[in-house]
Amino acid sequence: GLTAIATITVRDKKFRLEEIPVLYPNYNSPYDIQYTAIPTGTPRFTLIRTSGEECLILEDNTLTALYRGDNANGEIGRYILTASMNGKDQKCEIVVNIGSIAIETGEKMRVGTQNRAIVTHMSPSDADYGWVSGNPELAKIDSDGTITPLKEGHVTITAKSITGAYSISNIEILPAITISASGDR
Repeated sequence: GLTAIATITVRDKKFRLEEIPVLYPNYNSPYDIQYTAIPTGTPRFTLIRTSGEECLILEDNTLTALYRGDNANGEIGRYILTASMNGKDQKCEIVVNIGSIAIETGEKMRVGTQNRAIVTHMSPSDADYGWVSGNPELAKIDSDGTITPLKEGHVTITAKSITGAYSISNIEILPAITISASGDR
């Protein structure tokens, strides 16, 4: 007789959502969602805010973290991302954080001197940041953190990270010391 041989291949359906790191506005965002799917295709994504402010946008397969608030440092929102494909659902918690920054400037300076402000802590540690004087007529600050007092008074110096984190230091500016040379004894 006749012998029939049949080969049946059953394709296993798989879907895995890759872990999403903490998202920082303007640092590692926009972030393309990574996943593995067999058979290939595009999952359906749903994003639900569970705490904090509205700070994350999902468009196509991309997450964009935004910062609209006035927090100085830290976490600004949490979300659950659900990805559905091939009859499988994967969930992932997403944290949006603006990071943190701390500075040291010294509390007092004199007109005619200079001091260097330093960043003592920053997260993420390699984020870009800039310096701002609250009153450039009283004191100016260069991009390297060099503070030059110009007039007596009180001034704030602010360091702000690209993620939105900031730190403020208050400085009292004292008058310049004048030494008079006199022949009197």
